[in-house]
Amino acid sequence: MRLTQSYKGIIYRVFNSGSQDKVAYIILEDGSKLASFAKSVKKAGSRKAHGLEIGNLVNIKAITGSTLATLIEISVINDFSPWKKDLKSIALLQLICEVVDDFCYEENKDVELYKILYNTLLESREKKVLACAIFLIKLLNHSGVLPELDKSLATDEQLNSENVYSMPGEVGYVSDSTVKENSYYSNSDKVSSRIYKAQRYILENDFKMGIKLKLDPEEEIKLLRTHLEWLENTMSVKINSREILNSVL
Repeated sequence: MRLTQSYKGIIYRVFNSGSQDKVAYIILEDGSKLASFAKSVKKAGSRKAHGLEIGNLVNIKAITGSTLATLIEISVINDFSPWKKDLKSIALLQLICEVVDDFCYEENKDVELYKILYNTLLESREKKVLACAIFLIKLLNHSGVLPELDKSLATDEQLNSENVYSMPGEVGYVSDSTVKENSYYSNSDKVSSRIYKAQRYILENDFKMGIKLKLDPEEEIKLLRTHLEWLENTMSVKINSREILNSVL
């Protein structure tokens, strides 16, 4: 039975379907995925066209009952315009939306995933790189794949900001004593105490507090790249938008 229903959510993927139509994926407030079909949206004068952009918080009406819901009405609540003002911001938004696409599933409600995305888009102003870094580590933590950052991966030894080392290809840290005593970790790199403290602070506080961290631009980029590598390593995914991002950072 085909029903007309109303939904609210954030568009995270849009692609063409034929010469005039589009398909939009939306993460709803309950964290589930809605795949919707927008017919003739590319025709001149279409009232739906302006609303079908990634990163838009929208209200929609759609006819359900098939594989794709048919979108019949859309209104934009918030377009989060700061994320679309320049190439760098757009590249970061594309990264965030691509990651959401890897975590969002139909009929799988994940309210926390929606909240992490919404807060990332809402609370950030100029600190887009830091916001993206916060988004990634909070998502990893929510997914249960992030190890405890206050313990060594090798020995469960308690870590502090002065004895933290990272091993390429591994998520988490080891201590200086592990690096000295275990040849496997001989290629480990010393982690900046400021980076380590920032990660701990982000995990212990909400987004509003995390975005207030005072890091220099190089530290924000380091944080983002670290979390992106962790995501790719733990989830076995390749982030396609990473190449574009590297060109603008």
